[in-house]
Amino acid sequence: MRALSLAYRDRRLFKRNIRNLWIRRINSFVREWSQETATSSPISTAQGIGAASAGPKVQSYSALIHKLKKSQILLNRKVLAQLAIFDPTSMKKVIEMAAAS
Repeated sequence: MRALSLAYRDRRLFKRNIRNLWIRRINSFVREWSQETATSSPISTAQGIGAASAGPKVQSYSALIHKLKKSQILLNRKVLAQLAIFDPTSMKKVIEMAAAS
C-alpha cells in the first residue's frame, strides 16, 4: 500500500518537475534574448529619442506567455523549451512575433 501511494505521489512530482524545467529553459532564453536586443539597440537614449520604447517588450517568461496568449500563438511550454534548445532562431522569431502584438 505504501509503495502504491508513493508511486502515485511521485508521478505527480515528476510532472511538476518537468514543467518547472521547461519554464526555466524558456525564461533563461527570453532573458538572454532581451539582453542581446537591449544592448544592440540603435536607439539613442542619451538624446531622449525613443526613450519610452527603448529595449525589448518581452523580458521574462511571464511576459512572453502573456504576449503569446494575447496574440493567439498556441505553443505549449514543452514545444517552446525544445525550440529554445534545438532551434534558437525559430524561438527568436516566435518571441518577436509575440512582442509585435
